[in-house]
Amino acid sequence: MNQSTNGWDAKLAESAVQPGLLFFDLRFWRIAQVLWGMITICAPAQNGNNQTIASADLSKKAKWLTLTLVKLGATFIKLGQFLSVRRDLLPIELAEELSLLQDRVPSFAFAQVQQTIEVELGIAPETIFATFEHEPIASASIGQVHKATLADGRTVAVKVQRPNLAALMYQDLGYMRWFAKIALALRLKGNWQEWLELSDHFGRTLFAEIDYIAEGRNADRLRYALRDRSQILIPRIIWKYTSRKVLTLEFLAGTKIDKVSQLTSMNLDLNGLARELVACYMEQVLKHGFFQADPHAGNLAVSDDSKLIIYDFGMVSEISEEERQAIWGCIDSVIRHDLSSLVDYLMKLGVVKDTAQKELLERALLPLIDYWRGASISNLDFSHLEQDIDQIARQRWLRLPPTLAYLLRTGASLEGIARTLKPDFNFIEAAKPGIRKLAGESMINRLILLTGKFCR
Repeated sequence: MNQSTNGWDAKLAESAVQPGLLFFDLRFWRIAQVLWGMITICAPAQNGNNQTIASADLSKKAKWLTLTLVKLGATFIKLGQFLSVRRDLLPIELAEELSLLQDRVPSFAFAQVQQTIEVELGIAPETIFATFEHEPIASASIGQVHKATLADGRTVAVKVQRPNLAALMYQDLGYMRWFAKIALALRLKGNWQEWLELSDHFGRTLFAEIDYIAEGRNADRLRYALRDRSQILIPRIIWKYTSRKVLTLEFLAGTKIDKVSQLTSMNLDLNGLARELVACYMEQVLKHGFFQADPHAGNLAVSDDSKLIIYDFGMVSEISEEERQAIWGCIDSVIRHDLSSLVDYLMKLGVVKDTAQKELLERALLPLIDYWRGASISNLDFSHLEQDIDQIARQRWLRLPPTLAYLLRTGASLEGIARTLKPDFNFIEAAKPGIRKLAGESMINRLILLTGKFCR
């Protein structure tokens, strides 16, 4: 994930709490309970006859854990979302439960909104805005959004961060790190060193997301990258009234992309919308190597003139040229239905270990490829899938580099949205035109580079 130049520092997190007072700190013990529950759930499940019982027990624990994360607030809601993409580390029951975690929390007082704007921008809100709605139009764990009008008449959305958010997050991450260190010292069961490393990665991701200046830059970068896609709208940032804790941007009204009945009543081409969405993200990933990594229904809408609107750029990701070439290979393999080649490219991406049994992996991937090609679930052959997945899990043939974890989650979200718009949506057919166009552009660019080298 992209990182802010200011923000996360593990030492600052650990110094945000007083180790000598931890024993008497109720929040520390609540967090310790969550971490212990996490480690317990992530321990390898029993095999054999107890597998079904273990799975049912895991589901119960996963539900408890998700509810507890919500009660603990912003840091832990984000932790759940962060961990939900790491299906190489979590059992399916927990990953599925965390993927449903909703980032919706009660709004905070308007007086705090006013105070944050004045402190951050150095000007009273009433001087900046002709109108400012007291009730937020959206509220999440990091901040809330208000509709307002600038003095020049432009309608804007103003995103204001929750009070004392960075301090709270530093303290919570400090609690997590101290508990992991204590667990290491006491040699408690579990891979606590891995947890420390994971918390460091989480901290960098989290503090990048709460930097609204970084988010504004992400929006500008993506708008420029997609400037030739006339059907895509990305709100413009009003930089004069933006800071690390206040983000003012163009207000773009639209119908949320999952409101299918409303979109149908607008006589929109839902299949066309789905295809445009897929093509847009294919271009982000394969051409620019930079993409908005959180394309859920709350961040996507459709304007009255049928254009797709993308909101929220706090969570973005980048992939290297080498990774992009391997992803190209994966896509080409899927289109050609070449399972052996697909596994080879997955190995290049670091997803599949060299020790993996290729034939078994190919058989496990087959129904997934057929589904992407538009096949109905009822027509797919799942007869060996459960046993294959169990074998793959037992042998630990798969791993998921963080960048690819976000890419896979993005792809899964897009596929879900596309199938909501059109249940028999053919992901592969939708991707083909964009792939051909991008492949052509890529070849031309390479020829230009080679010609330039030759001429020198």
